[in-house]
Amino acid sequence: ARYVPTGHLVHARDGTLLAQAFDLGQLTMRGRQIALVEGVQSTTITGASMFSMSAEGSLVYVPGGPGAGGLRRFVWVDRQAQETFVEVPPARYLRRRLSPTDGTRVTVEIAGDDGTSSIWVADTTRGSPAPVTAGDAASPVWTSDGRQVVFGSLMDGDPGLFRQSADGTGAAERLGPGRGAEDPAGSLRV
Repeated sequence: ARYVPTGHLVHARDGTLLAQAFDLGQLTMRGRQIALVEGVQSTTITGASMFSMSAEGSLVYVPGGPGAGGLRRFVWVDRQAQETFVEVPPARYLRRRLSPTDGTRVTVEIAGDDGTSSIWVADTTRGSPAPVTAGDAASPVWTSDGRQVVFGSLMDGDPGLFRQSADGTGAAERLGPGRGAEDPAGSLRV
């Protein structure tokens, strides 16, 4: 589930995104759930749904319904529930996050045919995905200023967190010593 500043919790059930008013002070749900969009991709292993929301309420999701796999596309949904397919090539998109500053860029993990994955940034206004990493990397998150992406990797043979410019320039920087498998999407605020 994701809390959005409009005062709602957004979550998915059986491929449908639902929103319900949430009282942050009382930590209780209010009113009834409203279906936002149907046919949202989810994984069969964890049940995680493939959507992300920006602070101002923009929504991006991967269509396909529960358990769908293979190549995927991005879809923008505005506040009037109008859908627009983003012109980026279909790929095996995994974890995705909207940029925190402008909501027009998406950092995404793309699974390769060889079992590894890499981090890309897609500019949804131009439809131009560009690689951020060339090696095995996973779980991208943006830094709060939207200039860099933090990800987990075995880039130098030791698992750890790395930071890289969002435009892919420069070398990736290790963030401290490796402590085993690192998942910035689940545990890191930058």
